[in-house]
Amino acid sequence: GGGPAAAAAAAKPPSLYVPKPSEEKQRRESQLEEEVAELSRKLRETQRELLTLRSQVAQTKTVASKATQTELQASATLTSGRLSPPVARWTEDFIAAPAPPERKSNMSPSSRSPA
Repeated sequence: GGGPAAAAAAAKPPSLYVPKPSEEKQRRESQLEEEVAELSRKLRETQRELLTLRSQVAQTKTVASKATQTELQASATLTSGRLSPPVARWTEDFIAAPAPPERKSNMSPSSRSPA
C-alpha cells in the first residue's frame, strides 16, 4: 500500500481545490470583459441622458435670460418713475387720501345710554 500520506492526499475535500493559474486568469479576464461591457453600456446611457439634460438646460437658460431681461426692464421702468399716467394718478390719490375713521359715531353703542 501507499501508506497514510497518500490516503490523506486523496481524501482532500474539493473545497480546497486551487484552480491552475491559467484557468483563474481566463475566468478573471472573462469577468472583467463582462464588467467592461456592462460599464460601457451604462456609460452610453448616461451620455445620452446627459445630452438630453444639456439641451433642457440650454432651453431653460434661454427662458431664464428672457425672464431676467423682462424683469430688468420692468424694474428700470418702475425706478425711473415712468409709470403710465392713470397708475401714477391712482397711486398719488391713494397716498394722499386720509386714513379712514376707525369707527362711525352713530354706530358705536357707547353713545346711546341703555334704556
